[in-house]
Amino acid sequence: MDNSKALVGPFQELVLEAILDAGSEAYGICILERVTQFVRRPVSLGAVYTTLSRLEQHGYVSSCLGDSTPQRGGKRKKYFSVEEKGKTVLAQLKEMRARLPQPILSGPTAETA
Repeated sequence: MDNSKALVGPFQELVLEAILDAGSEAYGICILERVTQFVRRPVSLGAVYTTLSRLEQHGYVSSCLGDSTPQRGGKRKKYFSVEEKGKTVLAQLKEMRARLPQPILSGPTAETA
């Protein structure tokens, strides 16, 4: 398999990491909060849901509906979990970063700028 086709973009990677970080409580708002913490700036819920949908279409994540609750007006939360394919692509990204020279990872310095 060509590994370049298996990789995901930076925002997709953040969403996958947020799902893993949230564990069994990984639903839309929870994922949004974690992604916002990771990037330290506002992120739209629509961007998160669009990304979740694409990740699910590609088999990186799966979802299931939780129980309805009176607090949510009878609506059920949609919970997400990272599938093996998603975990594999995250491992590939980490491995690729480990092979990068350190200056690339830390950004430009006064000597290289």
